[in-house]
Amino acid sequence: MKKIFTLALLVITYTTFAHPNDGKVSVTNLSSNRIIVEVDGKQVSNRANDGDDFLLIPAVSAGFHAIKVYAAPIKSSVSYGIKKQTLIFQKNMNVRPQYHIDIVINRFGRVLFDELSMKDPNYVNTDNYDQNNDRDRYPGRNPDRPDRNPGRDPYPDNDNRYGRPMSDQSFAALKATLTNERFDNSRVTIAKQVIDQNYFTADQVKQLLQMYSFDNYKLDLAKYAYKNTVNKQDYFILYEVFSFSSSKDDLANFIRQFK
Repeated sequence: MKKIFTLALLVITYTTFAHPNDGKVSVTNLSSNRIIVEVDGKQVSNRANDGDDFLLIPAVSAGFHAIKVYAAPIKSSVSYGIKKQTLIFQKNMNVRPQYHIDIVINRFGRVLFDELSMKDPNYVNTDNYDQNNDRDRYPGRNPDRPDRNPGRDPYPDNDNRYGRPMSDQSFAALKATLTNERFDNSRVTIAKQVIDQNYFTADQVKQLLQMYSFDNYKLDLAKYAYKNTVNKQDYFILYEVFSFSSSKDDLANFIRQFK
């Protein structure tokens, strides 16, 4: 069964009192493994819910911090004994005042990281996402949680081949992650990794395309996301995001030939 990438937000207070110059550290897991994060020798990853793939530490004092990331198979024991895990990242990272360090474990288990000033006009604050509210609104995102409306199909035209599309809360977190990436090619790479593990509505795909300036990136992503779109009959709404008619024609031909 395809793993549903939820981007659930786990907010952990690393320091007791936030300081105006504190920085932030976030870890996004796009791999098929569970991850465990240590900062200065202390575990700060979620021990209760394996579906949490976005970890935010909102108050990290400026200066150097030892950060380690361990990986373990999803089906492994719930025990988080470090001896049973594989160390995939270890670095003494300098958290600069009012900077956000973003660490991404890609689908192949490779660790990438970047940083951005929280004063930068392009910075998107991810502190205010409510994980519990998201779970209540979208019970189907956790396979162990029963759906309170099991007989209702919110997407009746998808002939039951597709799962639920990404929730609004998780989609907002994805957009924030992409916005904080500096380079378009990095944005495309991350977007494709998330698309591979999730389903989307046509409107969500349209919003993703609007984050790019050039038609070549938009067209590439539109084609890539089509297979995991739950309401393909509405894909026509994407045409208006393209600047050139040739891009629209290219996408239309792709859809006609899609099998």
